[in-house]
Amino acid sequence: MSNTDKNPKAGKNVRVAVRIRPMNNNEIAEKARCSLTANARKRTIAVIDRGVNKEFGPFDKV
Repeated sequence: MSNTDKNPKAGKNVRVAVRIRPMNNNEIAEKARCSLTANARKRTIAVIDRGVNKEFGPFDKV
């Protein structure tokens, strides 16, 4: 008996979506910088930390 026979959910993939919210008024007033960028075409996000970009993905939806 396979694992999928015991657990019907075992064969399903997890889908991941990413949403980056816009900056709120307080963040804008404090001149905060956004630390994330999204590339919907490549379905990736990049974390910007001290000028170094680290890219993550691909995700199912960005």
